Amino acid sequence: MRAPPIPTLLALLLLSGLAPFAMADSWHPIKPEDLALKQGRVDSDADAEAIEWEIEESDEWSGEKIKSSETQYRRVKVFTARGRDAFSRVDIVYSKGTRLEGIAARTIRPDGSVIAVRKDAIMERTAAKGAGVKDRIVSLAMPGVEPGCIVEYRWTRVHYDQPTHNVRVTLQLDIPVQEIRFLIHPLPIPSPEFRMQIRAFNFHMPPFSEEGPGVRSLVLHSMRAFKKESFAPPDLSLRPWIAIYYSTEDEYPLENFWRGVGKATYQRSAEITRASGEVKRMTQAALKGVTGEDLIVERLIDYCRARIRNIDLSDSGVTADERDWLQSEHPAADHMKRGLSDSNGLLKVSLSMATAAGLDARLALVPDQYLTLIAVVDDATKQVLYAELTETGESTAAVLTALRAVLTTWGLPMALYTDRAHWAAHTPVAGGAADRTKPTQVGRALAHLGIEHILGYSPQARGRSERMNGTLQGRLVNELRVAGITTVAAANRYLREGFLPAFNAEFRRPATDPTSAFVPLGRVDLEQILCHQDARVVARDNTVVLDGVVLQLAKQPGRRSCAGLHVVVRRHLDGRHSVWLGSRRLGLYDPRGRTLTPAAA
Repeated sequence: MRAPPIPTLLALLLLSGLAPFAMADSWHPIKPEDLALKQGRVDSDADAEAIEWEIEESDEWSGEKIKSSETQYRRVKVFTARGRDAFSRVDIVYSKGTRLEGIAARTIRPDGSVIAVRKDAIMERTAAKGAGVKDRIVSLAMPGVEPGCIVEYRWTRVHYDQPTHNVRVTLQLDIPVQEIRFLIHPLPIPSPEFRMQIRAFNFHMPPFSEEGPGVRSLVLHSMRAFKKESFAPPDLSLRPWIAIYYSTEDEYPLENFWRGVGKATYQRSAEITRASGEVKRMTQAALKGVTGEDLIVERLIDYCRARIRNIDLSDSGVTADERDWLQSEHPAADHMKRGLSDSNGLLKVSLSMATAAGLDARLALVPDQYLTLIAVVDDATKQVLYAELTETGESTAAVLTALRAVLTTWGLPMALYTDRAHWAAHTPVAGGAADRTKPTQVGRALAHLGIEHILGYSPQARGRSERMNGTLQGRLVNELRVAGITTVAAANRYLREGFLPAFNAEFRRPATDPTSAFVPLGRVDLEQILCHQDARVVARDNTVVLDGVVLQLAKQPGRRSCAGLHVVVRRHLDGRHSVWLGSRRLGLYDPRGRTLTPAAA
């Protein structure tokens, strides 16, 4: 499920219920090179990039109570007009029972002059997340933000009588981050057996360093922006994050952690399943004459598909007013009356209608159940050349893996036709033309191989591939269910050995021109082409960083140091990394950045 859109504004008032606004002067020093920065160091195409992001989780005794706090500090460099628009207002979200303290913010101009945020530029509002679930949001109107400025802000969330236990801390933003510094200050407890524990998810966690009495820290570098994809697994399956908990066990059982997460999710989502009077009336009309749970579920699914348009499936023809409307939260009844929603809104509709129909409908977190079928079809014959179910969504790596299989089996095609997904093209404006001057990793690989990349721009142009996807999905899901297949490995084996041969035998058609347009691959090193590739400058300590993985270069023959060299860093499809200076490989590393072989020419 994608992140909720901007909540509906229910109330607006001056910031009076919070701790005093902190006109702090203890900011981190400003570096001249950051003021002069013209483009991102992590992503040169970024509209804005965080130079620093610091998170501190702290537990301490306040009299007989436990005081828990989370302090965040962010320094963001703005590069473009879109970045300016994104950071002209900063929102800080907090929930019931939490208090905000130490709020401070300022804008730093390229010449180094500073504009502090005034007290009257800070507003607080109550926002509904849906059906009675509310959050509080503090909005900071950042003054004088223009491309080239630095936006800097910080705050502390505080609550009492509950330690930082079973807490999730996300370590990836929607913009790139040059450096993340994460600090923990566990609660001083006499019993050494009961202590704060940390577990990392979706990234390799470096060792903590001692910062001072009771304080430990870790540092991550060059974290890329999080890109939300349609039909991607839940964020917790993709973003790097840390679980914090107290335990007497060195290895806290995962099921205990997820049991707490599941309970919290159910309690929070209970309101979403509640059906209003309008939903009940519309559900009753939709189910007229239908009895039996199975038939009711089928009718509800048919209703949602036929009567409610999901823009996450296709946003073609959506007006500007409709897009604006979807930026706010709305109850299920409003989506039903308008016949328009995104995936989040459709979830509300389906849950509330199921409840209105008397079904036991619940929201569940099942990240391992979200699979994506990557398929490659020969346009001339309708033959499916490749099909594979993947748990990583429609990712660049999954697409490059499919390309490798097609190229090694069939050869080089004349052209590849795709939609304009994030892996296929850089599209600055939603629904607009792709920027061909900024190729994606897939686009770069296709250009290197001399394969023409054709992008689809209309529903009619995408219709053929979408019809094929619909046919594959409809047949494959049913066949897997009938066969009793429940694992990804078994499903892919069934795809290769049973489904595809039968499917191609039924649907393959002779080509108009029997001469194959595929060209033999020849002596091409696909490993160096079908990969994630980025340019880097070697740091003074002879390291380069790719998506948080630090790669240490060994001493090279004939060089005292590699510092300052412009190199190419590649992450291969098997997870290994390599660093190249022209055609010379300087190092080969495992997925965690550990050297695999000595530097080789």
